[in-house]
Parts: sequence; structure tokens; C-alpha cells
Amino acid sequence: MSMFRKPLSAFQHGILHVVANLKTPYGLGIKRALDGDYDWEINTGWGYRNGETLVEEEDIKKIRGRQTNFYTKTSAVIAIKTRHHWQRTQAKRRIQIEALQADSRLQH
Repeated sequence: MSMFRKPLSAFQHGILHVVANLKTPYGLGIKRALDGDYDWEINTGWGYRNGETLVEEEDIKKIRGRQTNFYTKTSAVIAIKTRHHWQRTQAKRRIQIEALQADSRLQH
């Protein structure tokens, strides 16, 4: 992994989220999960190239199977998933606080 790297594209972020959330992330499974996020069908080669970039940067790890490649989470994917959970929790708290403040204003 290089010390300096280009930022991840939105598509690469999508791959990381899919790998983090699929029970058994494999090539076509990742592609199918991503197809639902876009208005067009994802080109298999495009997905493969972006996945390989993530493997080279050690964001995900590839395990070669007989007929398909499987992918596993690395600390990078776990960190993204943890941050996503934290962001959702913070958003829920903000909504609850705003609702309480609104109720308080209505009661006065």
C-alpha cells in the first residue's frame, strides 16, 4: 500500500459497504448488490478493476476460489462500517433532541 493514495471514488466506497454488509461477498454478489444503487447495469470489468484497486490498497482482501473470488473485510472496511454506525446514531440523537425541543416549545 502506498503512503499517498488517491481518494476513493463513490463506486469504490459502494464496494466497501457491500463487502462489509454481505454475508459472503463474492464478485457477482457484489455486482448484483451494486446494480440496485445505479440506474444502469454495472459493467463486470469496471467492477473488477475497482475491486482490484481496493485489494492492491489493502482495503479488502481477495480469496481465490475455484470458480469465483471471495472478499473479506480488512480493518479499513471495519472502520468504515463503525463510522457509518456512529453517524446513524448521531443523526438519531439529533432528531430526538430536536423533537424534545419542539415539544418543549409547544408546551410553553
